Amino acid sequence: GCAAEIALRYFPSDYIPLLVGAPFLSRYLLFGNLFARVDQTTYRLDRHPTMSKHPVTPMSESDLKRHLAKQTERKIELLDIFGLDGQYGPPATVFRELIKKKGRFLLFDTLTEEHLYTIGRLLVDHNSKGGQLIVSSSGADYALAFHLQKMGWVEPVAKPPGAGKAECMVVVAGSCSPVTAGQIDYMESLGHQGIRMDSLQLLQPTKRDEVIKDAVAQASVTLRAGKVPMLYTARGPEDPYYLRTKQWLLENGDAERGITVHLLAEAQGQVLTQLIHQHGKMRVVVAGGDTSGYVSRTLGIYALETLCPIAPGAPLCVAHSTDKLFDGLEILLKGGQNGDHRFFAYVLEGGIPV
Repeated sequence: GCAAEIALRYFPSDYIPLLVGAPFLSRYLLFGNLFARVDQTTYRLDRHPTMSKHPVTPMSESDLKRHLAKQTERKIELLDIFGLDGQYGPPATVFRELIKKKGRFLLFDTLTEEHLYTIGRLLVDHNSKGGQLIVSSSGADYALAFHLQKMGWVEPVAKPPGAGKAECMVVVAGSCSPVTAGQIDYMESLGHQGIRMDSLQLLQPTKRDEVIKDAVAQASVTLRAGKVPMLYTARGPEDPYYLRTKQWLLENGDAERGITVHLLAEAQGQVLTQLIHQHGKMRVVVAGGDTSGYVSRTLGIYALETLCPIAPGAPLCVAHSTDKLFDGLEILLKGGQNGDHRFFAYVLEGGIPV
């Protein structure tokens, strides 16, 4: 909500499309409520096993109109699934009526990829001459690209080749997602090494440096053995180390969750920096959305160039950094929920069909 208000100063628009759903990432919007699938179960976001307990941005409300009302005073309209399916008349007619209400958000239901294609067509066909601000997930990129390709305005892009197997790879994971925990489990079953970084000790100034030093030493031994070290601070939302850290923060009055995430991610960034200093450039995976942001800053990354797809929403990239040590680094930044249990193995091998 706040970001949209700032963006409007520079990209004035009569209305603001709000496209959150991304079915290809198992993210769905129905009657304004956000859902996400884990394995074969789809959860409303406020009951999702990870997002309802997220350490930084816990979702206690799945109705995005209510959620955004806490961030902006702008009215929010909804083009629901019945409107997209034509049950209220032609979708274009319903859309035109909704955008007559100037200065409002327009939220779109999205259950299937067909709904994305419909939304892409509506946005392109009714594009204002002065440009259009869109607030969205990657679903908007998908919707617009599909429609523009269908119209012949842009050429489909050939799928890039795989990147080849990595000689060395390291994983740093700040995610509390059970999906990431399963990915670590699978790699361990292949003989690779999980290395816990005690989150509570990382918050203690007197113990922090010792934990980082020990993690670097263990990871170095693993790399020299030809295996992948996976440095993590939590193994799912019920990890006793995570719960212990959470309780300590509550007892010590930590009101700023972001400070804690910053300290943990910064420590993982320090480990990663030291490993690259010692062993040279290697393929890197960072698991956890907030962790990815902090680690990217630590490495001085200012741009990412897609190298090859691994899973929807999580491509392997080449990093462009202000620091020569990290410039050209092969890196993958992923949200905790992205990919199946074999994900890290796919990255190690350099790609598999998405």
